[in-house]
Amino acid sequence: MAAEPSVSPNSRRLGEYLDCSNQAIQAVLSKQSSGRDGAATKRLGELLLEDEAISLDALLAGIQAQRVDRLRACPLFTSLSDDDLAELSAVFQEVSAPPDQSLITQDDRDPYLYVLGSGRLEVFRTDKDENRTTLARVFPGEPVGEMGYFTNGVRSASVRALDTVQLLRASYEDLTDCFESNANVATAFMDVVTNRLRRTNLLYQENQFRHPTTTRRLGHLAEFIGLSTSGALEAGIEAVLQQLSRGISHLTDAEHVTLYLVNPKSGDLRSQVGDGVEHRDIRVSAGQGIVGWVATHSEIVNIADAGEDERFDRALDQHTGWHTHSVLCAPVLASDDTLIGVLEIVNKRIGIFDEHDETLARIFADQAAATIECTNLYRDLVRSHDRMTTLLDVATLMTQAQDLTTVMKEIGEELNALLGCERGTLFAYDKDAEEMWSVIANGGETEQLRVQVSSLVAGYSAITGEVVNIHDPQGDQRFNPEFDRQRNFRTRNVLCVPVVNRRGWVVGVVQVDNKIDGAFNSEDVKDLRAIASQLGVAIVLNI
Repeated sequence: MAAEPSVSPNSRRLGEYLDCSNQAIQAVLSKQSSGRDGAATKRLGELLLEDEAISLDALLAGIQAQRVDRLRACPLFTSLSDDDLAELSAVFQEVSAPPDQSLITQDDRDPYLYVLGSGRLEVFRTDKDENRTTLARVFPGEPVGEMGYFTNGVRSASVRALDTVQLLRASYEDLTDCFESNANVATAFMDVVTNRLRRTNLLYQENQFRHPTTTRRLGHLAEFIGLSTSGALEAGIEAVLQQLSRGISHLTDAEHVTLYLVNPKSGDLRSQVGDGVEHRDIRVSAGQGIVGWVATHSEIVNIADAGEDERFDRALDQHTGWHTHSVLCAPVLASDDTLIGVLEIVNKRIGIFDEHDETLARIFADQAAATIECTNLYRDLVRSHDRMTTLLDVATLMTQAQDLTTVMKEIGEELNALLGCERGTLFAYDKDAEEMWSVIANGGETEQLRVQVSSLVAGYSAITGEVVNIHDPQGDQRFNPEFDRQRNFRTRNVLCVPVVNRRGWVVGVVQVDNKIDGAFNSEDVKDLRAIASQLGVAIVLNI
C-alpha cells in the first residue's frame, strides 16, 4: 500500500458535487448530528431530498460524478477514459462503516472488490496463537480485494476500519460482466494486478526473512535455497522445488529427499522432484506406506527404524533400490490446510533425525507449499491476463475489419494463441439454407467453405445451441472424417460454442480443434464463450 497522502486526490465530499446551497447542506448536517427524526441513520442525499433542497435527478448525477472521480483515483482504473469509467461505475455501490468495524475476515469468503473513498483501513493477519500482525494501511483511492477476484473471494487477511470510512463496492460477478462487455476495463485491471502480484511476492519473501521467529528457525537456510518464491514465477516451479530439495538434504544430512505431489482426482501421490533420487517417477497410492499414511493423516512422522514400523512398505525399496533405515515425513499443506503433497527425507547419514530436523522439515514443507500456491496463482493470473488481452484484440478486430471474411481469417490466430490449439474457426450459420460457411486456413492458403449444417460438429452445435466438447471425435457419430481427409488433417479433439445474437438466436459457431496439451476443459469453454459473445456482433453486422 502507498504511504499516507497529505491530501487525498478523491476526498471531495458529496455536497461539493451537488447543485444546492451551502446553507441547505449545513441544515441537514446539523439534523444528522443531532439525530432528530432518525436522521442519524440517514445519508446526506436522503435528508436533502426530504427537505426538497435538491431533485432526485440532481442527486443521482452528483453521486455518479463522485463515484467516477473516486474510481479514477484508484490505481486499478487510472488509465481508463471517461466513457470507460462511466460504464464501470454502474457496477459499484456506496457503503460505509464506523471505526473498528470489521469489513473482511481472514480465511472467509467475501465476493467483493472495494475502493476506499475516505477514511483509513488496516489490513492484518492473525496466526494460530491469535498474534496479530499489521500488513498494511489503506488510504483513500486504494483498492481492497483485487486478488480475491482470482481466489473465489477467499481472503488471506482481515480488514477493519480505523476511522469512519466510505467505500465503493462491486461484486466479482458484476465485474466479470463488465470485463466481458468492455475489454479496456479488463485489460487495465489485469495489467495493474499482474504487476502488483510480482511486487507483493518479493515483499512477502523479504518480510518472511525479516521476522525474528523465522530468522531464528531458518538459520543458514537462505544460503542453501538461494531463490525466493517469486523466482518460481519466472524460473519454473520444478527448478525451485529441486533447489529446495537440495537444501533440506544438505541441512538434515540425508541420503534421499523426495517431494510427492497429490493428484487431486485420485488422491494418489507422484514424485515431483528429489535429491539423491534416480527414480523420479515414483507413485504411491493413498494410504500406502509411510508417505501414504502422512498424506492421509496430515501429521509429521519421525521413524528411527523404518523396518520396525508397520506402516513401512518394502515394495518401495525394491522399486528404487534403496535400503531405508530412518525416515522423516512432513505433510505439505496449502493455506487452507488442504493437502498438496508430502516431503519425505530418508536415511540420516549420522545418527537419527531429531527435533531440529523436524523443524527444518516443517519449514521446507511450508516453503514448498508457498512456492506451489504462488506459482499456480501466477499461472492463473497470466492466463486471465491473456484472456483479457485476446478479448481486447477480438474487439479491435471487429471494429477495424471491414467484412466478416477478414474476421474469419484473423480470428484463428487469436484462438490458437489463447487456447493452445492447432486450429480455430468461426462459422456463420445460415438457418434458412441449412448451411454453414467460413474461411479457413489450409496449407498456408485460405479456403472458402460452404457445407450442409448436418455435416459438421459445428452444425450440431448450431442446431441445438449447445456447447460440444468431444475428446475422441473419431468414434463420435456427429463427426465427419471426410472433412479431415480432404484437408490432410487429423482431429484429435474438438470444442464448439454457439455464437448467439442479442435476440438469443444462433448465428454462428466458433470451433477449436486439437488442444496441444491434453483435452479442452471447463476453462477453455469459459474463454470460448467470452469470445463467442463478442463475435455475435460481427456476424450480425456483416452477414
